[in-house]
Amino acid sequence: MLGGNDRKKLKSKVIKIRGILTKGYEDYANSRFLLSIKDKSKRQIALEKNEIAIGEWKLIQSKLSHNGINLSEYIQERAYTFLNRSFFLFRMEALGITKVKLFKGLKSSSGWKEFNEFCRVLCEGEDEGYLFLFKQLTDFYSKELPGLFLDDLADRSFGIPGRILYEILQEWNDPEIENIFSDDSTAGWIYQYWNDPDREEINAKVQNKGKISGKEIASATQLFTERYMVEWLLQNSLGNLWLGICKKNNWNSSADTILKGLQEKRKKHNERIEKGEITEDTALSISETEENWKYYMEREIGEEEWINSPLSIREAKVLDPACGSGHFLIYSFELLFYFYKEEESIKKQIDPTYKEISDIEIAKSIIENNLFGVDLDPRAVQIAGAGIYMMARRFGYPEISRMNLVATRPAIGTGDKETIKEFLDDLNTETGIPPEIGKGLVEVLQKSDVLGSLLQIQLEIKTLLNDWGFFGDETKEEVIYEQLKKYLSGHDSSQDLGVFTLGNQLNRGLRLLKILEDKYDVVVANPPYLGAGKIEADVLKIYQNLYPLGKEDLLTIFMIRATSLVKERGFLSMITMHNWMFLSNFSKFREHYLDSFRLETLAHMGRGGGFTDYADFDKVMQTTMFIFTNQKPGEAFNSRFSRLNSYTNRDKQINLLNQTPKRMFSFDQKKFSDIEGSPMIYWWREEFREWYLKADKVGKNVRKGAETGNNERFIRFQYEVSSKNISIILQNSLESVNLS
Repeated sequence: MLGGNDRKKLKSKVIKIRGILTKGYEDYANSRFLLSIKDKSKRQIALEKNEIAIGEWKLIQSKLSHNGINLSEYIQERAYTFLNRSFFLFRMEALGITKVKLFKGLKSSSGWKEFNEFCRVLCEGEDEGYLFLFKQLTDFYSKELPGLFLDDLADRSFGIPGRILYEILQEWNDPEIENIFSDDSTAGWIYQYWNDPDREEINAKVQNKGKISGKEIASATQLFTERYMVEWLLQNSLGNLWLGICKKNNWNSSADTILKGLQEKRKKHNERIEKGEITEDTALSISETEENWKYYMEREIGEEEWINSPLSIREAKVLDPACGSGHFLIYSFELLFYFYKEEESIKKQIDPTYKEISDIEIAKSIIENNLFGVDLDPRAVQIAGAGIYMMARRFGYPEISRMNLVATRPAIGTGDKETIKEFLDDLNTETGIPPEIGKGLVEVLQKSDVLGSLLQIQLEIKTLLNDWGFFGDETKEEVIYEQLKKYLSGHDSSQDLGVFTLGNQLNRGLRLLKILEDKYDVVVANPPYLGAGKIEADVLKIYQNLYPLGKEDLLTIFMIRATSLVKERGFLSMITMHNWMFLSNFSKFREHYLDSFRLETLAHMGRGGGFTDYADFDKVMQTTMFIFTNQKPGEAFNSRFSRLNSYTNRDKQINLLNQTPKRMFSFDQKKFSDIEGSPMIYWWREEFREWYLKADKVGKNVRKGAETGNNERFIRFQYEVSSKNISIILQNSLESVNLS
């Protein structure tokens, strides 16, 4: 896990490399395609002297038009892709999964020395032959990981000078950052640090009363989740799913022994803290066997819960609907691999003739069957795909036929006018519906670049049919949906970053529909946090029309969408801002959520809850982590809470580990509704809570009681009245006391 100093060095390095690459590509574009000549006709005449450059420029312009981006955005895409490629080539060497060492040490590496011996002429340029080597390696690895290493014709036309490439490789060879290449989280931090300049520009725009556009949402909201938070969220959701599978099969899991031992060890540790033998910031020691359960919060798993569990971990499905660089999916891979191994061991104990599957088969199965992710940003999905694949490559060469990741930018199903007309004509022929319904459907698809996993295509079809009077016509709904899939299968040719295109990999549009129509055992996410007031009006309208109950913030919209993606009694596991728990403008959302879904456990992190690299966020944002299950809250069920909002980030992590008793609370979520607006005040003592419920409130309606009607006439100060005419009625007595 990267420490603060390592991250600081990495951030500085990424910002520097971003500058070098951006300028390098800009200079190349200006010189190769004569972009410094502003007059287009003069530039065209000058370009005609170089037919190859003309052909390359046409390819690039066609790609820009198809993807709806400008040259500056394309340069950023090429620069970022090169950064990722170079990083992952270094990472593969660090993990020992490459046959030849070429990059660590550059000219002192064994691979370069051998290359120089046989191809000396190629090593005489300013790049020492590394431009040639780099191209050969990216072509080779494009067979394994096309999403990261495969270039189309336009990309091949947009090269980078050898001297720039060699300069970047030298930057990665800095001894100060040598240890970053073996850490699973580094790629995610790189993605975040690359976005930092864009985020700063967006924040400045918002401070000047500007609004965030659909294209800017990914850069504005992407925040990398710290490892311990990822572990807490998944150990208490995916971990619970595994325990349910074991109960359903009546298997004796090693988790039973591990958790019992952890419980006893934690009890003794906290007793020592209470006695003053050790300080509260002393972390519980964790053994290697306890590592995958160290943040687990004990809970009873009733029969009604595990009865819905899958029979095998092979059937488990985990979705991150805002996957970013894939941190949750990468740790899910680790946990799933651990559970697969235990399941294989249990089956072998039950039946000695059972043939256990190999590690490489497990890795292949996890990628193809268990992990699913959606994001707006293709750059993020590019990293997520590469990161997950690196996990599998540690065990050999898995022949992976599909990866269930998809980026929704550019928008799904966009095409030229003729293609869209063909789809509308086919739709009308097959269903007889008015063309306006088909056009409405195309418009919905064209919003996928800002909706991502918020897209609900089957609901949109139903709504469009209802608007035109076709109420409850399920046959038409089904036919339209099938026609849509047919259209997408042939007309969604956008470059598919971050995924495999081998075997039976579905194309991007179909893959998105399949992912979003399915149900999952675990949905886990750090969704975007973005208040409605900061979003451009046209984009905000799209969100609020689909999710009116969550209209205050993107995070609550994602919370609503996530529940429709979770199986019955499945787990919803998220880290969000804590606003939705308390503020009055979230009261309707909160009341609905608490009434509809059961809160298992919640860690109230407060300020400094995981974004310590960003002081501005840490000062403003207060976060919470929680696990809901997709079931109504039952009778006499108490949720478990950890109140950590007064601790520093390091102490929050320690207290999640120690489960410090004085920071742990148990509360029935149905009681939140006792207070108007259902604020989630879980930490009050019961006697104080009872007193509060009975007490008169400041906001209570004021009523007029008895009055004189004329104070000047009937009321006197004490000194204006003779003491002989004043008496006090004693309590419980009618006896008068004379004051004279």
